[in-house]
Amino acid sequence: MAKRPPRGGYRRAPYDAYDFVPFPKNVKRDKVPGHHIIHPDLLTGILTLHLHTVTPLFISSGQVVLSEDLGLKPGGVVQAHYRIRGQLAIPASSLKGAVRSIAEAVSPSCLGVKRPRRRDLPDAFRRPCTRRAACPACTLFGMGGNKNKAYLGQVRFEDALLQEGGTMLYRLPPLYRPRPGAPVYRDRNRRYKGRKFYKHGRPRPAGKGGESEVIRPDSQLIGQVAFTNLTIEQLGLLFYALGLEGRFLLKLGGGKPVCLGSLRTEPVRLVLRDERAAFLGDTHDTQVETIWQGNALNTEVRRYITEARQNDYILSQQAEALERVLRFDPNALPECPTSAY
Repeated sequence: MAKRPPRGGYRRAPYDAYDFVPFPKNVKRDKVPGHHIIHPDLLTGILTLHLHTVTPLFISSGQVVLSEDLGLKPGGVVQAHYRIRGQLAIPASSLKGAVRSIAEAVSPSCLGVKRPRRRDLPDAFRRPCTRRAACPACTLFGMGGNKNKAYLGQVRFEDALLQEGGTMLYRLPPLYRPRPGAPVYRDRNRRYKGRKFYKHGRPRPAGKGGESEVIRPDSQLIGQVAFTNLTIEQLGLLFYALGLEGRFLLKLGGGKPVCLGSLRTEPVRLVLRDERAAFLGDTHDTQVETIWQGNALNTEVRRYITEARQNDYILSQQAEALERVLRFDPNALPECPTSAY
């Protein structure tokens, strides 16, 4: 359960801790392609990527354990980092949520989280997406609702597993969940300013409080993203939202307000499959798979992102605003607070 703010309300952050990406003027909606058939004119495949921790990363397992049981300094009771089958990892849901937030922000997409009242949102957001008319983000990542509205989406994330590096103990300050009704989120007309993103910075452990097990900076994880029936523009939007262009770093996990969770992503291998040939059993055909790696992969990633920009799947105003917030400049990073604000 999220803690309540201290009496007297919130303190201002000691630096400009976050900013907003303005909402798009319109939402683009199309019929979803579905999963029942592999469309020959659309793209299906798997992307393998590395995720490099730039600041400590914490995603809670929900368990409190003895520090010595984690191979750390004995004598403490700590919140353990998420593991899958005993291996440190980033859960697929955390990675998907962070990437979806970026894809929503820079594309003509709806607002996936409907905590605010609809009347306070732009007119384009008041109509929900459906299978017959879904925005780019809902098509890629899916949408909730009853059995007639729910949709799994065309993209599937796997847990990202730790390959290099390890963990350490880190003391986090108490953090409070955002209050959408706070004046800081609204403009002079009391409409929401846009989507909120936390900036990067130099983290500092809190002086007191409980400790958590975090993945150290300069660690490396490996993950996979599978996709089915995407257009060139949709795949370009996905690549951009993953941070593969290098214009910004991802932020995810716990402790984002105090500069934890900064991640640099790097494409490793892209496989595009001709599923028709695979289903027909023609596995000896060299055209069943097309594989990109190294410099050729980087060139291919940029090509798809360029297509997305040119066809307004990545909106220039929103992308520029997002890159200002999430740009990581090691020579101009503010120090993060060590207490709640």
